[in-house]
Amino acid sequence: MAGILLTPGPVSTHTGVQSLSRIFRISVNKARFIVAANRLEAANLGSLMVVDAISKSSHVFVKKTPADIEPYLKANSDLCSLSEYKWKFELPPPAPITVKMQNALVGSGIVPAEHFKKQEKRTIVILPSDRSPKPEPDLL
Repeated sequence: MAGILLTPGPVSTHTGVQSLSRIFRISVNKARFIVAANRLEAANLGSLMVVDAISKSSHVFVKKTPADIEPYLKANSDLCSLSEYKWKFELPPPAPITVKMQNALVGSGIVPAEHFKKQEKRTIVILPSDRSPKPEPDLL
């Protein structure tokens, strides 16, 4: 169940969890994903949906926002920590959440469009401590 909650983004699919299965060292097939997603839904942590994305349909678990599940995670910290959930929830969705699936989820009003916004790529330059940048000389 934690694998579903810890996939990046506000939604999770079987293939997204399957990519994490190496970390958790468990095998995740579609039936197992559906059983786990139903348990999370019963605990009021999200909703399992079947999304029709033109050529095929997929089971998608739509996660509740961090604010909505905070009380549950505080009481059940063995599942995952609230800070870890918040961090993963805010990440862009993984590749298994295709643009067609995103459009279907947003178009049906299940997920707000802002949940699928791409984060800016930022370049961080680390300078050695003995080589701090020197100000440019004034040319005027």
